[in-house]
Amino acid sequence: MDDTLDIQFLQEKETADEMDYQELAVDIREIGELEKMKRFLEAENDRLRRQVDTLTGELDGISIALSSTKSYTTSYLERRRKSLENIDRQKGRKELLLNEIDQLHLKVKATQEDERSLANLSNSLEEELDGIRDERLLVRKKFSDMKSGINQIAKHKESKLPDLKSYDDVLRQIYRVFKETQHRMDVSLIMKKR
Repeated sequence: MDDTLDIQFLQEKETADEMDYQELAVDIREIGELEKMKRFLEAENDRLRRQVDTLTGELDGISIALSSTKSYTTSYLERRRKSLENIDRQKGRKELLLNEIDQLHLKVKATQEDERSLANLSNSLEEELDGIRDERLLVRKKFSDMKSGINQIAKHKESKLPDLKSYDDVLRQIYRVFKETQHRMDVSLIMKKR
């Protein structure tokens, strides 16, 4: 019986060893698969870490771009605000310049009117000066006539003393005409000076 027991024991032990071997083989295969899985997961982890690093870099770049965009937007809005203020100031300045231009147009019209009036006045004064010259010629002629008349009267006076009274009247008339002419000359000179 002992042998049977020993065989049985050996068989059981073999069966147990075989089962242990099979379990060990399964365990070794599982460990192999776990090793492969570990290497795969480590590789995947490295790949994902690199991807995370890449994405982090991209996010940093995007953050910088966003910051730059935000800064540019702020700068743009400030420039736009200043431009709008400048446009408003320019509109006010435009109004002032338009008013100045209107004033200048009025001054130009007034100046043109003054020039026309001055030209008319100049023409009028030239005509008056021509009139004064003509009158001066007449006065000179009258003065010359009076001088010759006085000379004739003086000659007649010597020759005709009795007619002295009539000559005296003629002389008085000539003197009045002379004074009137002198008065006209004075008035013409005064008008010429104006």
